[in-house]
Amino acid sequence: MNYVKAILSGLAALFVAFVLISWPLFRDAQKQNAAIGMGIFVRVLSPVFWALAVIVFALLFAASRIGNRLLTVFLFWIPAGVFSTLGIAILGLFTYVFILLKHP
Repeated sequence: MNYVKAILSGLAALFVAFVLISWPLFRDAQKQNAAIGMGIFVRVLSPVFWALAVIVFALLFAASRIGNRLLTVFLFWIPAGVFSTLGIAILGLFTYVFILLKHP
């Protein structure tokens, strides 16, 4: 079960870090005509992204180890499940669109 918690924490941490790093790009893109594709790629490779992902991973993994079951549900299972599901769904959507556009 510890492996499942670690994998779920890692997926959720990557998606949370991606959203937090990319948020200013999406906010500024609404105000102006900006290309955000390379900006997101550059920010994902930055050390700030990976440091934020490690911090969120540590927080989620520590929350998964709490002895109180109610706190574990509210601090780990709900956030990790929601963010992992959203991340996988968005990745699947982009994959589907990429495949659809590549083979009309």
